[in-house]
Amino acid sequence: MRFRNAAVICAVGGVLVFPGCATAGPSSDDLRSTVFATHRIVQGLEANLSGTVSKLSETTASLTTRLDATDQELRHLSSIAQENQRKIERLQTSLDSLTATLYRHFNLSPPQPIAAPAATFPSIGAATGPTPILGGGVVVEPTTVTGPRPAATTPGPTTILPPLDAAGAPSVAAPAPIPSVTAADEVEHYRSAQALYARDDFAGALKQYDDYLKQFPNSSNTGNAAFWKAQCSLRLNDYPQAIMGFEEMRARYPTSDKVPTAMHNQAVAYSRLGQNQRAIELFQLQIREYPDHPATEGAREKLRQLQAQP
Repeated sequence: MRFRNAAVICAVGGVLVFPGCATAGPSSDDLRSTVFATHRIVQGLEANLSGTVSKLSETTASLTTRLDATDQELRHLSSIAQENQRKIERLQTSLDSLTATLYRHFNLSPPQPIAAPAATFPSIGAATGPTPILGGGVVVEPTTVTGPRPAATTPGPTTILPPLDAAGAPSVAAPAPIPSVTAADEVEHYRSAQALYARDDFAGALKQYDDYLKQFPNSSNTGNAAFWKAQCSLRLNDYPQAIMGFEEMRARYPTSDKVPTAMHNQAVAYSRLGQNQRAIELFQLQIREYPDHPATEGAREKLRQLQAQP
């Protein structure tokens, strides 16, 4: 509008200011035509500019709408994230409470965190790491297998007293009840040994495992106890005793899932005693019989090191 008004004003002003020049210059018809032509140009410019401004306005409105929608979506996602965080915190609290209740129920102390070793040589179904021992090499330690859940303790036999005599006293002294060993005692004994081992009290754990094997020779955990007893000797650097323990464990419990790990650690004990040829033979046997066991990868590496020695 400003362009058109300015052009019209200039054209009219020219006609009014210079009326006397009509005879010397262009005719009034020419001026009138020029004014009309200018007016049409101004109208065309105004139409083009109006369309452009309209499109810009529409684009701005569309972008504003999208920004508003995006902001609302972000607020919604933020609300969902906060709600999920609250749910996670409630689940964590419930899990902590349940864990504490279970430990109290079984009269156990919460496990202490143990520093993770550098490499891993897990046993079947367990992700554990190797423990370095004196003189090089690694000792593979599978995750401790807990015993069966203790059964509900049943009350002992009720002592039946003899009939009273005339004086009101029993005629025969009542025999004392004979204590009996329950499944709960077996599990508690085994877990006590595991707790000592976890605290690096290998001497105490060795004695506890030895007592367990004597008291419960037919338990489902005797194979595990025999393995951990030999493992205690290895951790105490008593390599001859460890070799004997692992050998006995392999002979008495050949179907145990800890046999490959026992072979690996027995070979390590041989190498610590300088009996490299026996260690090599045992590593080779493990590789042939248990090629896919996780501990066998460590056996292959140790075998390469021993064979590379002069």
